Formats: sequence, structure tokens, C-alpha cells
Amino acid sequence: MTSAKRHVPLRMCISCGAKGSKREFTRIVSTPEEGVKVDRMGKLSGRGAYVCGDGECSPAGLRRGRIEQALKRQVTDAEWNAVTAELAGDEIERI
Repeated sequence: MTSAKRHVPLRMCISCGAKGSKREFTRIVSTPEEGVKVDRMGKLSGRGAYVCGDGECSPAGLRRGRIEQALKRQVTDAEWNAVTAELAGDEIERI
């Protein structure tokens, strides 16, 4: 008897459009309590969007309108600055 292969859902980067498994991406989440933030563990409840986690997509290529469209909400200036700063920090750590 052969074991059935498990279906792995694909996620898509909102910056470059690359597709892959959840582990390959960094999640940006919108929660009613905490606003928009980067979700390292991918476990926070709320609407999420994904960006490449391997540093292929630079935070400079990330568009505010794409995040707002994916999260279906407006992103404040403070939230935008916090998300882009955290993603830029990740890029620096990988170098």
C-alpha cells in the first residue's frame, strides 16, 4: 500500500509573485488588536499576506498599496514604517 502525498497549499509573494510553501515566506498580518505587523511564527490570527522570506525581494520593492489590497484595510504611516523597518532588518541579517 502506498502512502498518499499530502497536499501543500501554495502561498504567493505580494511583491514579486513567486509561489511556494508557507515556510518560504514571511507573513504580514492585520489584527484588530495589534494592527499591521510582521508575524515571524505565522500563527497570529488575522488576515495575512506573504513576502519572500529568503531576501530575494527587497523591502524597497514592496508597495504599500499591495499590502493594503491583500489585507483589505488601510495601513497607517506608523504601521508601514514599522513593517518596512523590520523587513529591512531581516535583509541586513542575511547578508
